[in-house]
Amino acid sequence: MAHACRSSDDTSRRLRDALEDRAQAGRVHRTPLRPYGYAPDGVTIIEDEARIVREIYARYLDGASYDRIAAELTERGERTASGGRWEFYSVRTILKSRHVAGIRVLRGRDFAEGDWPAIIDRGMWTEVQDRRAAYRAPARRPFRFYLLRGLVMCKKCGILMAGTLNKNAPTYLCARRRVGAARCARRINAVKLEEFVSDAAVDLLTHLDLTGAPRPATALSPADAAAIAADEQELAELKDMWTHRELSTREYRQMRKTVDERITARHRKTIVRPTADVLAGLVGPNARASWQHLAANGEGERLNAVLRFLFTAVIIDEHRSGTPGSFDYSRVDIEPNPL
Repeated sequence: MAHACRSSDDTSRRLRDALEDRAQAGRVHRTPLRPYGYAPDGVTIIEDEARIVREIYARYLDGASYDRIAAELTERGERTASGGRWEFYSVRTILKSRHVAGIRVLRGRDFAEGDWPAIIDRGMWTEVQDRRAAYRAPARRPFRFYLLRGLVMCKKCGILMAGTLNKNAPTYLCARRRVGAARCARRINAVKLEEFVSDAAVDLLTHLDLTGAPRPATALSPADAAAIAADEQELAELKDMWTHRELSTREYRQMRKTVDERITARHRKTIVRPTADVLAGLVGPNARASWQHLAANGEGERLNAVLRFLFTAVIIDEHRSGTPGSFDYSRVDIEPNPL
């Protein structure tokens, strides 16, 4: 019995090691249900489906919700990988999929670069994951859309402030819920803040010059591009050394993890957003009228996408005004994006 148990443990260990080696080499993991956008082999791209994947990512970054994207795809007669209708969870699955970004996953974590072609570039994929992690739209609050969601930050804690009702008044409240000295209850009136930031956005849009548009806006510098290329070359050399057993698997994983983290940090700067598409119809002397028209028609998601394009954050400091109940504009710092 002891010998049988030992033999079983050895077999299990060999299978685990083989699985890790396969993942480290970036090979695709086959599943009964093929990943949407790819053939059953998980490697060959189906271009018609890949176009839908890119559309889903672009629509989400422009402010569309899971439900709206699913409804639009269903209206056009598009089907999921299993042939079913598009639902909110189908869109969510595509948006959190690592496979479409060429990331090999093992045991629920990013493990290596996949050896299959990616549909979504790493910069856009990272931006979507940051957006999804930054805020979760309340499931049962259809009566109030918080225009600045994902933008308002507490200066004291350095974290996002969530839109909520405080004594039936719309408020942005610091998400830090600790007790004692670490507790933060910083808040600000949502209606006044949204009006203030909207005025700043309209003023910027009124005087913004898009001569030469459309042109992608990118923050990637030549130095970053060169650094990414050098890191990718280093990864190739490390893999070659591991293949020829010049490095142990443990050493290879540790060294690769360090290089992968550097690449990921630089890829965050490679988000490319088409300026003319995001700001279409909102630039020029009629910017205020266009903005008010979208607001009156309930296009909060579109306005939120424009605000996130124009501004990095709306940072809220402590209240300093001595008048009770007054709105202290001096505590608001709007940090613009480089345009």
